[in-house]
Amino acid sequence: MNNEIPTSVFFDLDDTLYEYLPCHQAGLKAAITLMSNKLNISKPEAESIYENGRRLVKARLGETASSHSRLLYFREGLISKGLGKESTVCLDFENRYWTYFLFEMKVKDGLRNLISSLKYAKIPTFLVTDLTDQVQLRKLVKLNLEEAFDEIISSELAGGDKVTNKPFQILFNLLDPKILERPIFIGDSIQDFPNFKNIVGYPINPTARNFCFSKTHNYPMKIEKVKNFQELESKIFAANE
Repeated sequence: MNNEIPTSVFFDLDDTLYEYLPCHQAGLKAAITLMSNKLNISKPEAESIYENGRRLVKARLGETASSHSRLLYFREGLISKGLGKESTVCLDFENRYWTYFLFEMKVKDGLRNLISSLKYAKIPTFLVTDLTDQVQLRKLVKLNLEEAFDEIISSELAGGDKVTNKPFQILFNLLDPKILERPIFIGDSIQDFPNFKNIVGYPINPTARNFCFSKTHNYPMKIEKVKNFQELESKIFAANE
């Protein structure tokens, strides 16, 4: 195992810096209640509209930032039910969703300590995330992480989700190659870890380390599973212990 201090650390946002599910559940519950009241339909009907819209949007738009848009999920769902004339009310649904989502957000334990330790060690930190700039930047403000990262790249800015490698390609093109000598990538799913062989100008990097908060046994690359940021920090700085 490589225990050298990293030259850079790359973070995912959703379900990595905070717990996604309770936030999504709070936001969706609030939006569904509003949809039910505004359209005079049952909550199960409203949920069906949302889920159908989500499925149609993802099938059409694929691996893009807009494929994650809650506004489009509501819009497409209404259109599919012949309710397209009600489209402007989707602004209210989306706003309600994100209001309650953001209210529920809080950083995972140990994250702030890790960020502070990386800053103290002068190790550059970066955020690579799917979804739109507006939504993801609002999340960082809510989490009080505005100053945590040296650069932030969203899939909207890059023109494709992380699974396409486009966000990583754009970010790596901005960096001194020395910063990528011993990078660490932190995420919760396989798309949070770049495939170096598909990134122009950067060969496979055997010194890169990947840490994941979810199960990793089915992943085609070496990824170390960690339980929390405290364990992660101890692994990153093991060389100095």
